[in-house]
Amino acid sequence: MKWLVCYDIEKDSVRNKVADFCLDKGLERVQYSVFLGSMTRTLAKELGAQIRKRMGKNPGQVRFVPICEKDWRSSFRVQVGDHMGEKSSDDK
Repeated sequence: MKWLVCYDIEKDSVRNKVADFCLDKGLERVQYSVFLGSMTRTLAKELGAQIRKRMGKNPGQVRFVPICEKDWRSSFRVQVGDHMGEKSSDDK
């Protein structure tokens, strides 16, 4: 199953640590604070526990949202200009 991993973390150094961890685990960055990856629920919970350790006592929230394949295929994006190195597309 696909999972969105979304976070809101105040401290830059902690936020960067979590982002690097997500990338190291093979998740794809889809927005600055949102990652996407395929994993089991068990693995998602394990990643959540590992992220929690990296956050320490720093304020923040990380949400794991499961998305079925059908819903993911129905998703779309709206983009204007360059964003994270991607050119604007004709997605509608």
